[in-house]
Amino acid sequence: MRNKKVITTVSALLLVVCTAGCGQSHASEVFTYGAGREPVNAPVVQGTGLKTDASDKVLEEYAENLTCLYGKTYTGYVSGYNGTDPGSRFMGYDITEIPTGPIAYYICDFDRDGQEELLTLSLTEDYSVTAEMYESEGGRAVQQSSILVGADYYNDGSGYDQLLTNGMPSFTNAFVYDLDGTTCIGFEFMDIAIYADGVSHNLYSYEYADGAFQLKCKSIMAGSTIAEDLTYDPAFADEYQEQLQGFGARTITVEEMVSYWNCDTHIADYLTNVREIFRLTAEMHPDFNWSRWDSRDGSRTPGTVIRFAGKEELKG
Repeated sequence: MRNKKVITTVSALLLVVCTAGCGQSHASEVFTYGAGREPVNAPVVQGTGLKTDASDKVLEEYAENLTCLYGKTYTGYVSGYNGTDPGSRFMGYDITEIPTGPIAYYICDFDRDGQEELLTLSLTEDYSVTAEMYESEGGRAVQQSSILVGADYYNDGSGYDQLLTNGMPSFTNAFVYDLDGTTCIGFEFMDIAIYADGVSHNLYSYEYADGAFQLKCKSIMAGSTIAEDLTYDPAFADEYQEQLQGFGARTITVEEMVSYWNCDTHIADYLTNVREIFRLTAEMHPDFNWSRWDSRDGSRTPGTVIRFAGKEELKG
């Protein structure tokens, strides 16, 4: 039996409000982040969804005041479990050096209504990613919709938060691309397990329409023998090809799928008119100490170098 998990869903359903904060929000706050990345000047504004003739400069000026993570580098720490204390067998991956708040932004006409919108991506306190969409109303940037990316990991929308990065190495990016006449917002999360043998490779695609984010499709896969399965199991390769094409990819050869699974290439390499919003890579830290990490005393050691690409490095 192959050691993998595959879930694919195509949905035109509107994501709904949930008390955990993973759904849509139309009563919104307008804020900027100061040098300490704490929100300041946060009056509550009710988004009406009505279009105005406000200048696109409103969104540009709002975005320019965000303290984003372009070009920043941080350290991720790993901890082994404490073998002397059976009651606290904790193994952890600590990325709290990355500040919460805005990660990146992108401005374009997402819903193709003739007026531009502002998409911002932010990091939550538990290191999940939120996407917020702003429109210009009455000379102000007003949030119209917000989602927690990956909150719909399971078909019922429960039980999982997609972390920004959770592997060694790891790759995460967000991008805008074209699919069947629609402007889509895509996310790729690739993590190689720190404490187990295997890789997870998750994709999400959203559309912004009628003032709300809508899930277009997702592809969730994890396992330790995927590259071999793609090479030697034609039926499985065809199944995976179908999933990637549902995401919008062109026809991909088996060799290209293996390259993609090994993180030598990425889904954005096979899509149309891609414009990256942000890109994160996490590679093994040069000071990572395997013997210290595996000492069974709960030692904490630098594990990864986490880097956000600069704006000038992004595709498109």
